[in-house]
Amino acid sequence: MKHVLSVVLFFIASIAFSQANYEDVVYLKNGSVIHGMIIEQVPNVSIKIQTKDRNVFVFKMDEIEKITKEVPPQKEQHTEAEPVKAHKDTFSFAKTPSEGFVFTPEFGALFGVGQHTTNENYFDLKMVFAGLISHKTYIGAGFALDVLGKNSSIPIYEGYYRPLHALNVPLFLEVRHSFLQKRVSPFISQDAGYTFYLETPVSDIKDLIGGAMIETQVGAKIFISKKVAANVSLGYRFQQFILPGAEYYTYYGNNGYNYYYSNSNTKSTSVFYNYITLHFGFTF
Repeated sequence: MKHVLSVVLFFIASIAFSQANYEDVVYLKNGSVIHGMIIEQVPNVSIKIQTKDRNVFVFKMDEIEKITKEVPPQKEQHTEAEPVKAHKDTFSFAKTPSEGFVFTPEFGALFGVGQHTTNENYFDLKMVFAGLISHKTYIGAGFALDVLGKNSSIPIYEGYYRPLHALNVPLFLEVRHSFLQKRVSPFISQDAGYTFYLETPVSDIKDLIGGAMIETQVGAKIFISKKVAANVSLGYRFQQFILPGAEYYTYYGNNGYNYYYSNSNTKSTSVFYNYITLHFGFTF
């Protein structure tokens, strides 16, 4: 008798264990599939099923295609041998501004190249106020302050260099376009405007007059946040200065410099300067 009772108990326990590893699955005629446990059933009328998240649904029998018991799908388990997935960059280019206004301050240097500017280097502070026309492009206006370096000299006339500090003030329009819709993108920038040449007059020498300025830059734009980006660029500036008309004769002063006197009846000429530019800044 004890042996028979043990077999019955083992059979009941096995059924209970197997039932615990199954779930009720209700297939509806509209194609929906509900997983859970049937908690109430009215024969040929309706059933009530509770899902794992404790939601309860009631269905009429004429809505049901079939009812089954199935093994719940196993959750994927990652073993230690599996590679760890890299952190996904949550930056979204679509969240960056596509309209409104931006401000771009940049700091940099101008390195003179060519016949007239070999010894002429400037420290540069540049400010641009622009309007966005898309996520990647802006058009604006700006100004710069170009301060001549201490060890630089300005070519006034052929063979003569004035070793003074000078200040150039370019006023310009700027168009800047980024190529990629990513956190880091290359860009191209084009400036065009007029530069005012400012310098303290010395003796009878006439100062240079400002002239046209064109600068092209290529660089990289790196978004720090959806509204702030860092910029670094390398460029080339073409600068015109107008030289006052003059007939020259040489006068050797006490300090050893050659002084040139001008005749206002002669025509002015243009001197063209060239610079390699390097800038770093931000766009807000």
